[in-house]
Amino acid sequence: MRELYTQQLTTMKTRLIQMGAMCEDAISCSVKGMLHGDAELLKKVESTEMDINQMERLPVRRSDHRRGRRECHKIANQFVLWFEDMV
Repeated sequence: MRELYTQQLTTMKTRLIQMGAMCEDAISCSVKGMLHGDAELLKKVESTEMDINQMERLPVRRSDHRRGRRECHKIANQFVLWFEDMV
């Protein structure tokens, strides 16, 4: 039982790191795309977002999933406000 738990944690950690890297790439591309008016970069962001959303569907407790999603939206909103102040 403990071995299965450890394996699940390792898998979850790996996916979370991958999702974090994908989020960093999406944020970078969205800022560059907006600053330079590059439609191709913005399309890449859409594609990356779909991939992130797909990875998000990990088998976790529903309450954890909702809480994590709220935190992501909160951070995204803070980024948008920060970015608007910069422009």
